[in-house]
This record gives sequence, C-alpha cells and structure tokens, in this order.
Amino acid sequence: GAEAIVRQAREWETSGEHQRAVECYLKVTPDMVADTKIVEKCLMKAGDIAIKFLDNTKAQMIVQAIGPRLAEIKCHSTAAEMYLSMDMGQEAIDMLISAGDWNKAKKVAKEMEPRLETYVDEKYKEFCRDQGKAEDRAVFDVIGGLGFWDERKGEWSKCIQTAELQNPKVLHKYLALYATHLIKNNNSLAALQLYAKYGTIANPQCENLGKSSSANTSQHDEFETMLLIAHYYATRSAALAQPSLESIAGKLSVSLLRHTDVVPADKAFYEAGMLCKSLGWENMAFVFLNRYLDISEAMEEGTLDMLDHSDFQDTDIPFEIPIPEKPFLTSQQHEEVKEWVLAVSMDRKVKQDLPKDERGTYEASLVAADSGIRSLPCVVTGYPVLKNQMEFKNANKVANKEDWNKLLMATKVSHSTELQDVLKFIATWCGTSPSFSFQ
Repeated sequence: GAEAIVRQAREWETSGEHQRAVECYLKVTPDMVADTKIVEKCLMKAGDIAIKFLDNTKAQMIVQAIGPRLAEIKCHSTAAEMYLSMDMGQEAIDMLISAGDWNKAKKVAKEMEPRLETYVDEKYKEFCRDQGKAEDRAVFDVIGGLGFWDERKGEWSKCIQTAELQNPKVLHKYLALYATHLIKNNNSLAALQLYAKYGTIANPQCENLGKSSSANTSQHDEFETMLLIAHYYATRSAALAQPSLESIAGKLSVSLLRHTDVVPADKAFYEAGMLCKSLGWENMAFVFLNRYLDISEAMEEGTLDMLDHSDFQDTDIPFEIPIPEKPFLTSQQHEEVKEWVLAVSMDRKVKQDLPKDERGTYEASLVAADSGIRSLPCVVTGYPVLKNQMEFKNANKVANKEDWNKLLMATKVSHSTELQDVLKFIATWCGTSPSFSFQ
C-alpha cells in the first residue's frame, strides 16, 4: 500500500539513494489513497528531492512529469510553484491558465516572464470569446482586462465602476472577484465593506450548486462544509450571550474540532478547551488544551508530523490538518494555558480521556467506533443525534429534541435578535420545523 511505499521512499532518501527515493514517491497514486493531499505531498517530495539532488536535466524531466499529475488532482498552484522552482515560467503560466487562475498567471508573467504578459492577455481574450462572455469583454476592453491584470486599488475601483454600468449580474460577478482578491490578501473587512456598499443579490449559480448533486460535487461538498462551520460559529456566538445556552456553546466548540482541516487547529482546540473548562467538563478541557499545547509546539517546529494522536483514536477529529499560519494566543495567554494543564496533570481526579456514550464511542463523534455507523449531526449542537430526535422537512436535517427545546425557550425568553436569526436560518436551511413564535 501507499504507507509501505512512503516508508521505503524515506529509507532511500535517508541513505542518500535520491533517484530511487524519487521513483518510490512517484509510485503513490490517487487510486491507492482516499486523501489526495497525501498524493500531493508525495509528488512534491519527489520534485523537491529531484531539484535538490539530481542533475538539472533529470530534475527537469521529473518536474515535467509531476506537473500534469498534480493537475489531475486539482493542485495546479503546487504544480506551478514547482515549475517556477526550475525556472519553467511558460509551463507555470500555462498551468495557472488551465486552472482559470488568471490573476496569478498575470502576476507570474509580470514578475518572472514579462515577455509573456501579452500572452496571458491574449489567452484571456480567447477565453472570453470561447465562453461567449460579451459582457466580460466589455469590461476587459474598457479597463485592460478587468483591471485585475494590475491589482492596484484604483484599477479595481475602475473595474467595479465599469461593471456597474453593465447590469447587476456583471457587477456582482466582479464584486465577488474583488472580494476574493481582498480576502486572499487578508483584508476580509474591506470585502465586507464592499458588500455593505453595493449590497448582495441571490446568485443563481450558488442556487444551482446547492441543487445539483452531480455537477461540481467537490465544490458542492466544500460549500456545504463552509456553510455548516459558519452556522456553528454564528449559533455559538448567539448562545454565548445567554447563560442558559452555555452548554450548547460548549458542544458547538467541541463539534468544530471535526473541522480543524479548515478552522485553525490551535484556535479550535483552545476555544473548545476553555469552554469545557468553564462548564466543568475537566477531562475534555484537559485533553483539548493539552492538544492545543502540542499543536503550538509543532507550529514552532514547522511540522505536525510528530503529533501524538493517541487521545483521538476512534474519533472523527482529523489527524491530517494544515499548520496554522500564526499563533492564535498571545505569549501570556499561552503561558496561562500551560500552567493550568501542568497543574491539572497532577490532579488524579482528572483523566486524560474523552467521555463515551451508549455506543461506547467518544460522545461528540458522528462515527461509531465499533460499527462505523455514521449518525446525523444535530443542527443546534453538532453532536450526533442518537435518540429523541426531531426531524426537519429537508433530508438529513435533525436535532436533539432537548437541545432544540432549550434553544427555542431561550429565544422566547430573551427576545434575542441573534437567536431569532439562528432559528430563521435553521428554518430556511432545514425546511419547516414545528412552529415557533418569538412573541
């Protein structure tokens, strides 16, 4: 299997047999493993070794072979970066163009291959023509290709102004592109301000994406995951303002650990640990804050390879997660966590294990450890719904009756607009539920 191949590749690498190590890493294919990130890592490793240790001709041949394989698993940016490390600018640009990443293609051309700037522009015009995008061409012609081609603020403003003269559909298409650009450049607030200024419209493409189960399945799944995470955060935020819903906020924080392949892991484990601590769920708090410390240490080392996963065996908390870009806590907050974990580790009453339910499985895991049966998550807490479930009209949308009633009661008593918004969203997302009133 793939594990044996990777183990052998590492042995060749350690013993200095670089050619053999490369050949070994290249043997890992998508049909061997479910997670394409593993394939990506193996291909990247093969490329890195070839570039560092093999002669230039061999390295170039290997990188040329790796590029299309990375493209097959939708890792176009990785392929482009590998091409660039071998000064293969044309190949890098073509790879980015094939992925539709026009901004990056233009940027690479501008910085590394200025002679290819015109090439990228022409390719984009061809793309617009082939797609029959008359409105895109209007914007392109007026501002030299969406102003995107020169990512200064003034050019983007010009782009939006020009798109605004077309029609709302075109305007909101380019608002989305500009917002994406801002978010990628860590300027989420400006993206929000953009929509605050121009407003939003219902996007038929998003509607179709939600309805289609056959087209763009990976995009659909990613959208659903992001929506679920956003819902958990919004519900937790509303619940934290109500003392009666602190346990729901705690459960939501624990459920978010299921998504640490998306949410920064140090942030997620810290928040879950602190809420568990506040609720008196000390075993869970100890395990989660201990994990936070391990991840923080791994961030300093630049790798998560040495993380001990023994506390999370037979759970649905992922092991394969990205390293957070920057620490979530200040050094003082970090030290406070460290001191608490150290103090609790001396307390024999606190155990380093996670609570189990009637399945004999970690209580927040959707997947039963023995049978592999997957339960549906509660739309209120994210915890598995095992009994006393309340079903909604839409398929696979359920809630634990106790938590649902608790949420309803808190909303009625508090008249919280945030909780009302949560319930309105659930009604839209899950279909009509048993009637509720905020009077």
